[in-house]
Amino acid sequence: MITFGDDGEPMKRSVIAATALAATTIAAAAAGSAAQASAAAAGTATLPDSVAPFATVGRATGTVRASDKLTLQFWLSPRVDAAESYATAASTPGNPLFRHFLSPAAYTARFAATQESAAAVRSWLTSEGFAGVTTDSGRDYVRATAPVSTIDRALKILLRYYRASRDANAGRYPLRANDRPVSLPASIAARVAGVTGLDNAAPTMTYAKPGNPGAPKGAQPGSPSFACSQWYLQHYATGLPRQYGTTKFPTVICGYTPQQLRQAYGYSPANDGKGVTIALVEVGTTPDMFDTLRTYAEAHDIQAPSAGRYAELSLGEGAACGDPFNT
Repeated sequence: MITFGDDGEPMKRSVIAATALAATTIAAAAAGSAAQASAAAAGTATLPDSVAPFATVGRATGTVRASDKLTLQFWLSPRVDAAESYATAASTPGNPLFRHFLSPAAYTARFAATQESAAAVRSWLTSEGFAGVTTDSGRDYVRATAPVSTIDRALKILLRYYRASRDANAGRYPLRANDRPVSLPASIAARVAGVTGLDNAAPTMTYAKPGNPGAPKGAQPGSPSFACSQWYLQHYATGLPRQYGTTKFPTVICGYTPQQLRQAYGYSPANDGKGVTIALVEVGTTPDMFDTLRTYAEAHDIQAPSAGRYAELSLGEGAACGDPFNT
């Protein structure tokens, strides 16, 4: 679930396009180093982990039409070290900054990408022929729209369609992705953490559903288990296979009980909820949400939602969707 701040913008998140890289021989590694050196000499740099793992030559089925328009997000590199230092101080009892939390605007001013970085990325995109170039209020990303022909040329990629599978698909739409890592001018690449909108693969759903043959069958004997977190980054799963340059990841949030939600929103017997519309904003189009809400209600012994008062609205479907964060 996407969590929104007071200003309506998505909270900070890390955006990384997953990939699996393997160096098979010393000669291959040396060749890769030479290619990187050549790119640096030419004033360009490739973004690491910027090609989806399903985008292989054997699965390609065609190229994306050059005139199709896509909206991309160029995620700006925040001042991570300073932000983590402040977060540690604000959550450590006895520290002078303990519980001195920042507003979204204050966070942006102190720890988001600089205005100079955002301006540099906007200027480059405009010069390359992108339109609708804007920066979000938190300086998380610069958003821009362009035909596929412009995107291919500017990022030095080729957008192609790929054969879908159960693990990688775009629902009823053709599966799309770039065929190689994104290349940017070195001065721009240093300011960009990643690019979203190039591929349209649906988010991976890991929850189990009775009767779903593809649902996880539970932990296997001897497999590791990790405690869920009451708040983000409370617990980490460690000792995992290296991915994205690290071997530890924060565990999932345990979820909130109805009692916690009532307390957070100041619920009292006088607030019966009549006439109130509640919206759940999800990453991508999450299937079986109505069943999930009914299961949650049953588990916590509260009134379940009725089909007559439930509706789903998906925004940005189709080629204009860009990526799951836009649905």
